[in-house]
Amino acid sequence: MRWGVLFAVVAVLALALTLGLARGSVACGMYPLTVQIESPAPPQRVWCEAISRPGDSGFLLESRWPAGESPERALADPFPGTPLTVRVPFSERDSLMGLIMQRTQYTYLFVRAEFPGGQEQHQVVEIPDKQLARQVTVRFP
Repeated sequence: MRWGVLFAVVAVLALALTLGLARGSVACGMYPLTVQIESPAPPQRVWCEAISRPGDSGFLLESRWPAGESPERALADPFPGTPLTVRVPFSERDSLMGLIMQRTQYTYLFVRAEFPGGQEQHQVVEIPDKQLARQVTVRFP
């Protein structure tokens, strides 16, 4: 009898664990990230773009200033001094019990600023996990 009860308990726990870790749903989308630009001399224009790897910034540096916005890009020409909003791609996989099993998102933000006189500066900063913060501050010297 004890073995039967032990077997039943183990079976119930195994079933609960299987259902809890089994693949439930997948969500993909974009969330808004507020970007605050700080600089002693305000830039004339600013370009912000969410990227997946820091190495992607090399391609963006070689590019001309984009002509328009895209979901993961914000352009301000002229820069009004107010925060910009970039949409950051993400995906999540949940279990049947609602536990987040896997979360991925773009983790870097490329920021390029042009100052009076044509001087350009750029930075690549980390984007915090969307569950922790949805805002970053980029400071130019």
